[in-house]
Amino acid sequence: MNWTTEQQKAIELKGNLLVSAAAGSGKTAVLTERIVTLVSRGTSIENMLVVTFTSAAAEEMRRRIEKRLLVIASQTEEPIERERLYSEAAKVASANISTMHSFCSKLLKKHFCEAGLSPDFGVITGSNCTMMKLTALDELTEQYIANRPEDMYKLQRALGGAKFFPEAVTTIWNLDRTRRCGWTVHFPNTLRRSRIFQVILNPC
Repeated sequence: MNWTTEQQKAIELKGNLLVSAAAGSGKTAVLTERIVTLVSRGTSIENMLVVTFTSAAAEEMRRRIEKRLLVIASQTEEPIERERLYSEAAKVASANISTMHSFCSKLLKKHFCEAGLSPDFGVITGSNCTMMKLTALDELTEQYIANRPEDMYKLQRALGGAKFFPEAVTTIWNLDRTRRCGWTVHFPNTLRRSRIFQVILNPC
């Protein structure tokens, strides 16, 4: 493959490196080649952590790395180095190439005792997470209706009524998780200052 000057630098430079590039510009191919280059220089794939956004991307990365290592191994004349590269290719299947969730889950399962977790814990799925959020919201709503009904009814009206309240609150919580856009300024000051509104934004 013909690499651009910038891609070649990203592949060969030693030390920490930050790569920023547009979609479809070859980031995965460059990262694959950088990993293969590091392995060729003597670093074991077992000592690397490769994190992707999706499981599909992780499997694609794994496939590409293994394929490239097998090619390089087959072209290596020195017997000991050729054997090492074939060995590294075989290790790719169990290497830490995964999403962050998968890696953290693997790490915690290995050290569940130190983390104070049950050994049979699992990573919450999207559907279960949604159900838990709605259950917590129902409990919170009932609590505030019992203790501060006027504030609760005002908030429900401001968010479209009781029928749309769960969806509206879930949307608010999701949008506000990173506080990136300062979107809360669009809500009336009295609403943003209300205790129940702050509880929604800061449930912990």
